[in-house]
Amino acid sequence: MRMLNILPRDEKYFDRFTDMAERIHEAAKTWDRFFRRESPVDAVADQIKRLEHECDEISHEILRGIDRTFITPIDREDIHQLAVRLDDVIDLIDGGVRRLALYNIAEPTPRSARLSQIIVQATEVMVKAVAALRKQKGVIAHCIRIKQLENVGDGLAMVDAGLHGLVDVLPLDDLDRVGLFAEE
Repeated sequence: MRMLNILPRDEKYFDRFTDMAERIHEAAKTWDRFFRRESPVDAVADQIKRLEHECDEISHEILRGIDRTFITPIDREDIHQLAVRLDDVIDLIDGGVRRLALYNIAEPTPRSARLSQIIVQATEVMVKAVAALRKQKGVIAHCIRIKQLENVGDGLAMVDAGLHGLVDVLPLDDLDRVGLFAEE
């Protein structure tokens, strides 16, 4: 027997989360162009800043919408937390590229290039995880994969405690701090 849904739920949150996740992944791929020696840091920084501003706008739209929506598809606090955490991720990427420019890092190390690729992979899986939220199926598997990628990155970072480059600019521990990879 199918229940009649008298009060409509606003499903736009899933679309907006996906929009944010896709921009974050695009920012990670843009970031990686520096580490693949395809683009200078200034060009990368400008493109990432544009994406960061777009994510800020989407995040603000989501947060404003919480107050105007009678029934949300998931808990209001979860919507708020996810919007903030996604914004934190792109802020970290933006901050990392700003540090590359500030410290005049012109040549990435091979290990930092590998770490950058891991960030690209993790954000690609993040897009899939966010997209899976709508059906609420498969999210955990994607989160486990992100955690595995984080562990690979941590392993690379720990190989050489004197590593310079990406780990100094965007420590993977920062990703734990924003909670994207945190185990809860």
